[in-house]
Amino acid sequence: MKKQLLIVMLSGLVVTAFGQDTETAPAAKKSSSSSETMVNKKGHVILPQAGDIGIGMDAVPFFRYAGNLMNANTNNQPNTGFARVQESTIQNTLYGKYYLKDNMAIRARLRIGHTTNTTNAQVREDGIGFNVPDAFVNDKRTQKINQNAVGGGVEFRRGHNRLQGYYGGEVIVSWGSTSDSITYGNDLGQANATPSSTNFIGLNNNSRRVLSRKSNQVFGWGVRAFGGVEYFVAPKISIGAEFGWGLQVTNRKNNETTYERYTSEYEVYTIEDGNTSTVNLDTDNFDGAINVFFHF
Repeated sequence: MKKQLLIVMLSGLVVTAFGQDTETAPAAKKSSSSSETMVNKKGHVILPQAGDIGIGMDAVPFFRYAGNLMNANTNNQPNTGFARVQESTIQNTLYGKYYLKDNMAIRARLRIGHTTNTTNAQVREDGIGFNVPDAFVNDKRTQKINQNAVGGGVEFRRGHNRLQGYYGGEVIVSWGSTSDSITYGNDLGQANATPSSTNFIGLNNNSRRVLSRKSNQVFGWGVRAFGGVEYFVAPKISIGAEFGWGLQVTNRKNNETTYERYTSEYEVYTIEDGNTSTVNLDTDNFDGAINVFFHF
């Protein structure tokens, strides 16, 4: 019942917004290429103009919320995501535009992402009998994830009334990495060559255990042609869809893992995997990329 009431209220708000934003005179309706300005009944300008700034975001969270609202499941959403360049661009990016002209804008994207995950695990302290119930030591894993992207391009626009099309090109650079650092409560050495330890990332065995690991070290760049359409549901607020075609180059430095072990003596050593590179030329987001933009 609460869900149905909320849906009715949201529908009413949408209808009211459209009613308030309806243009009042035929003279006010025109293409964005016209020298006149399209306004609504209250005199508010509907389309972005030269000097305006636009801030955009993925519409995915809105669809996820709407999907979760309709049933008891979680993370219901369509397959959407705004303006990716295949694998080299990271999601959760902030998008911006600055309008040089009414029908031309420069656009930029930025993401500086950093996540730290810490995991603690209790293991038995070696050398202490099981008759001591609280003889535990702590193993600790600290994982740091960096995900970054920056890009810029130019966008040209044309359309009729609230429905606007756009096209252009952009360049995107992205980079990221994951690092793990692990400490153990039981020391490894001559007196205890195989100490009790937590196998956090599945690489420990009887002869060695992991101290640190660098993985997913990626650097990529891409050039992308894009096209899309926007509909302005309210003054300076639009919902749009975009797809593109571009070249992506990705260089990946593979895993670098540092171990410790004891054979005839204590030893710390590092194993490195080989590097890889990939070149792709393909369409992206052809299945739909839904976005929301606010202009000021």
